[in-house]
Amino acid sequence: MKTQDEIVAALDALLIQGSALQYRRLGGNAFVEDSAIPDCQYWLAKTIAVLESFLPASSFHFREAVRLSERSHRQGGIIKIDVDALLGHLRFLHDAARGGQLRSLNNQLAAADFGDFLSHARHYVAEGKKIEASVIAAATFEDTVKRLGQAYGVEDLSKLDSTISALKSKGVVSAVEAKQLRYLAGIRNSALHASWDEFTLHAVTDLIEGVERLLTQLGTAP
Repeated sequence: MKTQDEIVAALDALLIQGSALQYRRLGGNAFVEDSAIPDCQYWLAKTIAVLESFLPASSFHFREAVRLSERSHRQGGIIKIDVDALLGHLRFLHDAARGGQLRSLNNQLAAADFGDFLSHARHYVAEGKKIEASVIAAATFEDTVKRLGQAYGVEDLSKLDSTISALKSKGVVSAVEAKQLRYLAGIRNSALHASWDEFTLHAVTDLIEGVERLLTQLGTAP
């Protein structure tokens, strides 16, 4: 993922480029000048590419940008009110990134996206497919623990056990919760090492439910 400074700089450039577009009047609306349409097309495509580099494709903010970009092409040309709406969307993201709110936004988006993964895992559990369910849940568990650690300033995220210990030290999780997370980490280890006989389908359900609790915490993390 790009750094905060890189995101702010990229959004700055997009705002400058989009604000420099020239318009002509047609009836009661303003449209991008015919000579500026290639520049506008480039700007629209670049905007989507930049947002895609730091926002999940399933997130509201990315999908809204795509919608505004696609809607801007109307009879008569590229309409100004839609370009202005997209510029307003970019200003919001720019302010969120500059104010350090983007990490929190991404945590909320990750929580929603990972929830979709867990729905698939629950579907596999219902079908008795322990392997498929455990692989999805295990990967989501590891990523969620690391994201939670990052959100609360844990410096070393290389090992799950040390990350869990750091979260306990910071008061993010209690001693009982840390013990439960280590139990879930054991299931994760067995799943990712294809040691299928070391855990049951019920244990996979425990893992899924544990990840769901973590995602709730992640969605409200700073």
